[in-house]
Amino acid sequence: MNTTTLQDDSRRARRSTLWMGTGLLLALVLGLAFMGRSEPMTRGLAWAIAGVGAAGTLAMAALVRRASPYPEWALWATAGVMAAGLLASVAIAGDPAVWEDSFRPNGWMLPWFLLIMSTTPASRKGACAPAHPRAGWIMVATGTLLSVIALGAHTIVDAVARLFAG
Repeated sequence: MNTTTLQDDSRRARRSTLWMGTGLLLALVLGLAFMGRSEPMTRGLAWAIAGVGAAGTLAMAALVRRASPYPEWALWATAGVMAAGLLASVAIAGDPAVWEDSFRPNGWMLPWFLLIMSTTPASRKGACAPAHPRAGWIMVATGTLLSVIALGAHTIVDAVARLFAG
């Protein structure tokens, strides 16, 4: 088998994973968007929605793991941090209405990050290249930072505002 055939097979597998992942992301986003829309947000409902989001994030990791050029441990660690962040966001928000307004709208970014990082052609050079010795740790750090920004931005901004308000 020549190199061109291997590259074509790899590209085909990545494209197939991208489409399946896009379908999973669409189902997850629509499911999360419509869960609980017909009733007032309660703490239990917030936990249920965050749980579905966390499960969807782990499902995305399972789906893309073979296509990902990054170490599998890094993919699972990143997905675990993101899933834990979704669940922690309910506890951090305290009030279900605050969670619904501040945290819920950004949860889709976490499985999306896993999909994009695993199906976009990887750089061959630099710290983000999958062959780099620290690439796995960079993926985990980037996923953690995205989780903090997506799920905690509102809380962080409020805390900083309270600091300066004195």
